[in-house]
Amino acid sequence: MKEVKILFASYLLDTVVSEIKESGVERYLIISRITGQWRKDLKHFDNHVWPGTDSMLLLIVEDEQAQEIVDVVRKIKDDLSDRISLAVIVTPIDAVVF
Repeated sequence: MKEVKILFASYLLDTVVSEIKESGVERYLIISRITGQWRKDLKHFDNHVWPGTDSMLLLIVEDEQAQEIVDVVRKIKDDLSDRISLAVIVTPIDAVVF
């Protein structure tokens, strides 16, 4: 099993969720209104200087599905400017109880 975190500019929520669902993901958590700094010139602090927020999808999936999700995120990112935040992080899970 893998934990997959997808972090992205909040306005991409519908696109990311739609693409992930098409990959067969049924369970996910949405964490909204995240603020932070991606790099010196890319920040989202939900204020007049650095507007906007980020969101995160948290997924727990089988190993094979994790790679599919990485590929989906890569495809979305390829269509975006490098000024738009989008990242995916995959980590192994030793145990899960649902």
